[in-house]
Parts: sequence; structure tokens; C-alpha cells
Amino acid sequence: KIDIEGGEAYLLEDVSQLLQLHIPVFISFHFPWIENKHSVFEFSNFIQKNKITCYNINYSKLTTSLYDYIQSSQYHFASVLFVKE
Repeated sequence: KIDIEGGEAYLLEDVSQLLQLHIPVFISFHFPWIENKHSVFEFSNFIQKNKITCYNINYSKLTTSLYDYIQSSQYHFASVLFVKE
């Protein structure tokens, strides 16, 4: 689980590698605190291209892109479980 108050964007490249190894990762995104929001957009594209399943805090599959989900969350805070099956 990663929850580092907006620093999540700095680890997305490493998280991508973990997901390629089929290691599930749970990240809490603090969207307003993320300086490089473009990195989250790129990560969202990576998730989509690599068919990685995303679940919200209630373990329901996301129905939007990861980026849209995080950006539009009610409190600008979103926790997501990533699983490459």
C-alpha cells in the first residue's frame, strides 16, 4: 500500500514494474497535492494499455479511466487497487 500525501506520482514508474510482475499494488492518491499530474495521466494510459484491472475502495471495478476517477473523486482523494491478472 502506498499513501505518501501527494508523492505517489514519484513512484508510478516503479509501480508499473511491479504490476508487470503481477504484484498487486494499492495506492491512495491525493490528487490536489500531486505536482506532476501529467505523470498520473501517463500512468492511467499505461494501466489501460496493459489491461490492468483497477478496483475502488469497495472492490468494484472502475468504470472510467484511472485519471478521470482520481480527478473527479468527491474529496480529491482516491484509493485504488491495481491487479494484473
